[in-house]
Amino acid sequence: MYDFNIRVYGLILNKNNEILVTDEFRFGQKMTKYVGGGLIYGEGTLECLQREILEEVNIVVEASDLVQFYTTDFFVSSSFHENVQVVGVYYYLKSEAFNAINLLEKPFDFELVEHGQGFRWVRLSDFDLQNELSFETDRVATKRLFELLG
Repeated sequence: MYDFNIRVYGLILNKNNEILVTDEFRFGQKMTKYVGGGLIYGEGTLECLQREILEEVNIVVEASDLVQFYTTDFFVSSSFHENVQVVGVYYYLKSEAFNAINLLEKPFDFELVEHGQGFRWVRLSDFDLQNELSFETDRVATKRLFELLG
């Protein structure tokens, strides 16, 4: 039996040309990705991202501020669950509201316990697509956003 896991992420930019990433420790592994998570039955993708942002950084985001720009257009098998295909839906948002959250000074600068998480800004000019992000879908989405924004 096969299943789908729909993931919804926000690429959050600030006026300093930085993008917000989250370092997380899940399933006994370090991973760097974007704010977001799994779609719950009965939710739309906008509602999902609004809920995830509220859960992760305690910031309320208006749906009208989120711009959907990419949906995974290639097959991705889940790294954590057998026989599960992952579909990623990506939005971007320009906001200064996220400057108020507690940020890490360096990657994974927190106790590595299950569900551990921290956030940090990365300058777009310093962003290394191959090494900054853990998942190929995030790298492809980031490349598409860079192309879109010029």
